[in-house]
Amino acid sequence: MIKMTLLSFLIRSCAAVVLLAGSVRCLAGDVSDKLAELEKQRNKINTLHTVAKTTTRMGAGNRESTIETWEKQADGKHKLRRVFRTKTVAAQGAEPAETETVMVNDGTTAWRETPVMGSKRLVFKGKATGRGEFEDIRSMAGRGEARLRGQETVLDQPCIQLEIKGKEGGDQFLASYWISERYGVVLKSVVESADQSVTETRVTEFKVDETVADSLFAYKPPADAQVIDSDSIGKKKGD
Repeated sequence: MIKMTLLSFLIRSCAAVVLLAGSVRCLAGDVSDKLAELEKQRNKINTLHTVAKTTTRMGAGNRESTIETWEKQADGKHKLRRVFRTKTVAAQGAEPAETETVMVNDGTTAWRETPVMGSKRLVFKGKATGRGEFEDIRSMAGRGEARLRGQETVLDQPCIQLEIKGKEGGDQFLASYWISERYGVVLKSVVESADQSVTETRVTEFKVDETVADSLFAYKPPADAQVIDSDSIGKKKGD
């Protein structure tokens, strides 16, 4: 199964339980309640178009991506198209490598078209899943301590800042998310990972409930692509 967006679930009662790596963590009541409130706002959006810039600083070089996303709720289905345009600089003075990855979810089938590797372009096909940025946040919170840091404005949107500190493999990580209070959309995030890398993502364009053409969510694999059924691979592993 391809996760075009992460599965979401509502937090109930005064704490949210996150199951990760065999351990159960609970979110503090104020964090749990605020995430539930923000997710409710997020689920009210009918259409969404965003452009985001992501920069990852690593010891071996830098990676920069532009991520353009279209989302639409129609006929009880969540549809999505996301295009990643990435430039990686492995070392100072080296020629940057540029790639493009396309993800499409038509509400029934999910597709992920990868950059050409050697002479092949791979396309992964699987069952479409639901949306939800919040599962990623809760998963991260399950490995540490989450707290609300107050308000800050991003793209003229009042945002709640959520900070998560924790450990992974014995190393510290720090993740911060700026989430629109009105729409429940993550407009900025900074993740300092255990491997010493720092990834910052900032939404630069943000449009809600405007017309989005259905044609954006139609996908046909290129003629030269090798299509791999991700659901079949998962079943074989489970045999």
